[in-house]
Amino acid sequence: MSDSHGGDGTGELHPYFFHRDSTDVLREAFGTLLSSRAEPTARKPSAETDEETVILEQRHMLFAHDAPMQQLFDGDFDAFAQALDEPWRFDERLRRRRSTVPPHAPSVEHGEGEHAQTRLWEFHGDDAHEHAHAHAHEHGPSESDPVYDRAFQWACRIERWGRRVYVAQKDRDCYRAFANVTLVPAKIAFASSASSDNDVAGFTTALIGYRQAWIFCLRVLESLGSCYARRVGRGQTVHEFLDEGRDLLADIESRIAEVESELRFRKGNTE
Repeated sequence: MSDSHGGDGTGELHPYFFHRDSTDVLREAFGTLLSSRAEPTARKPSAETDEETVILEQRHMLFAHDAPMQQLFDGDFDAFAQALDEPWRFDERLRRRRSTVPPHAPSVEHGEGEHAQTRLWEFHGDDAHEHAHAHAHEHGPSESDPVYDRAFQWACRIERWGRRVYVAQKDRDCYRAFANVTLVPAKIAFASSASSDNDVAGFTTALIGYRQAWIFCLRVLESLGSCYARRVGRGQTVHEFLDEGRDLLADIESRIAEVESELRFRKGNTE
């Protein structure tokens, strides 16, 4: 996982846009938070259960909406979840998969062959750690991708709000908003990077990323709506988060439509 940090106190959030990094951010951020700001005796069993439920929900979503990941783990969610806790299992799976892929397998670009999507995931995911260290400075907020920039700033504000409110109230929806919002800019950055390849394989990967960003954004809005209704946190602040999030959701939907259109055009030209 990248150890890049921004100078504005938001370093915990970015880049975090690769598969094996996605759910680790939650455990690390809250582990640091709770150890530094809350006494062990202040932890409530119900809060721990809520956190585990949110993490499990998040992992199920990641697995259910990522066909290459399902192929890599042969549809075994438990094995996938174990690999998130023990990353060396990803490397083991990838080595095993590569040993079974013929050297001249059908092209990934045209989506052919049973190994195509898995090899596509390997290309974008296996070297994530090294890539993040080498290019972390390229993936901060940037005018070149206004959707990512808005998502990043939105996530930073909710992250700061969530830290304060969750430590004080241990509210499940606050935790759910915090947990999912960190992955919205993460998945947008992943998708934007993939689409820059400007080929069918890249756009196919980008579509996975944007769809996941949409789901995470929707879950944040659901939980913020619940917080607003129950007056968890300052009402005006939460209302502003909701307005910004709805605009962001529309932006992500536009990106999905653009990528889908591009894929239809390119696939039509190759038939």
